[in-house]
Amino acid sequence: MDLSRRKMITLSSAVLVPALLTRAGQAGTDISLSTSDREVSAVSSSDNGFGVALDSLYPGLSADPIFQKIAPLSILITHKRGPAVRAFTISWKVTSANGTFETKLFSYVSPGSALKGQSTNTLRSARRPVLKLGQSRLITPFFSWTPTYYKSNPEPAWGKLLQQAEPGSFLVSELSNASAVEIEIDGLVFSDWKIVGPDKHDLTRRLRSRRNAEHDEGLVVFRLMKLGASDSEIKRVLLAHGAAQRSTKKTSPGRWYEQSRRFQAQFLLRAFVDADRASFSKALNRLVSQKSTSITRASL
Repeated sequence: MDLSRRKMITLSSAVLVPALLTRAGQAGTDISLSTSDREVSAVSSSDNGFGVALDSLYPGLSADPIFQKIAPLSILITHKRGPAVRAFTISWKVTSANGTFETKLFSYVSPGSALKGQSTNTLRSARRPVLKLGQSRLITPFFSWTPTYYKSNPEPAWGKLLQQAEPGSFLVSELSNASAVEIEIDGLVFSDWKIVGPDKHDLTRRLRSRRNAEHDEGLVVFRLMKLGASDSEIKRVLLAHGAAQRSTKKTSPGRWYEQSRRFQAQFLLRAFVDADRASFSKALNRLVSQKSTSITRASL
């Protein structure tokens, strides 16, 4: 059965301009999405320009038989104008005879992304961009690659990438019977803390909750160090916070905040052990001096 791909790629502020609404449903058309001061292009495997762009940026990948199986779930985004992108959400929806199935990817640099010995470089999520001006990313439910990363790793470790990679693997299994594949850019947060996109999956609230939780957990350690707490006392507090029970809060932001506090405590403990106290203190000072995160919509 031939796979009919009905592409739904949207990128907008609260109200979509008519041109985007018209073009977003047309397969075979490259989409350039923009507001008054920023622009990101997006092409999926059903677009005319996808193959040429893929071969140029990721040479040899289109011929890889494993990639060919997941290609219908691929999207290539390129940052053409405006501030760098700190975070984004992309969702996939596959409709087949078995029903409609959806998954989503939240992408941003989080604490723990750096290598051991450099762990204090990122104590707060989305401090560094995931998409710089002029940069591209090839995104699937399994990975998000820049051309630079791919060219330094030209033979992907598919076994590791795809192993137990649900729900992505399930979506691939449904492709042979699919009547529609929809890929949506749900939201992009730029370095000036403005978001573009419908944000149905709450990237704004998730990222704000996480960053504020990371700040607040860091403030606990900052105050302990100011009071002259010993290394063992700081470790004891972080260990206790990192082992806290899962949240019983009913509201999603409350759960996200408490989960992020727990994750941050676990990470800060590792960073405190890995780094010397002076380096850790410097990074911690930077973390607690940052204001509460506020994200607003970009104007059209």
